[in-house]
Amino acid sequence: MSEEATRAPKPPGLFSRGETSSRRVSLMIAAGMVAYVAGTYASSLIIARLVEAEQPVSLTVEWLIVRLWLLVVLPLLAWPIGRFGIGDPLTFGLVGPLSAELFDVLKVSASSGLEGVFPTTEDTVARTVTLLAGMVLNTAVAYRGAQAADRAVAAAEALAVEQAKAHAEKLGAPPPQAGPGASAAPATPAEPGAPAADRPPGPGAGGPT
Repeated sequence: MSEEATRAPKPPGLFSRGETSSRRVSLMIAAGMVAYVAGTYASSLIIARLVEAEQPVSLTVEWLIVRLWLLVVLPLLAWPIGRFGIGDPLTFGLVGPLSAELFDVLKVSASSGLEGVFPTTEDTVARTVTLLAGMVLNTAVAYRGAQAADRAVAAAEALAVEQAKAHAEKLGAPPPQAGPGASAAPATPAEPGAPAADRPPGPGAGGPT
């Protein structure tokens, strides 16, 4: 076995890849839960203010306020997750909203039963539509973050190439161009003390007779 083969890095094993994937999924679930807690707290304050003001709201506005965590807070976390490559945008668009939604369903059903989760047909439709809209929105925002990361990498690579070219021009030694059109290297003149057989023939030297 050669020395280069022994020094070559080994590919990550199945356990290592599974550990990395589980960490990413855990971060996505944590992001969904943080957004749910913060958004639900803000929604409770808004609803309490509306009740104190005795201002009636429609079912659509009420569900938009309730879904503040899904439509406003979680997208704020989706962009950095896509930007820093924490997870795939589509995976985050599914795991983040669904994990928090499952927690909400379990919490409401534990206190009020399934009747509290789906009290009316309109509420069921509103819950389903807002969940799907939130999943699409978070996936799109995370994808925008991933695109920003790709643009940053491309800009860094272009800057590195420009700096390498400027450094080569400053040294006056551009890299040789390989290919059929590459010019041959000039012949090295023979030293004065070299034997006559090793010296190149002069201008008046003729060939063998």
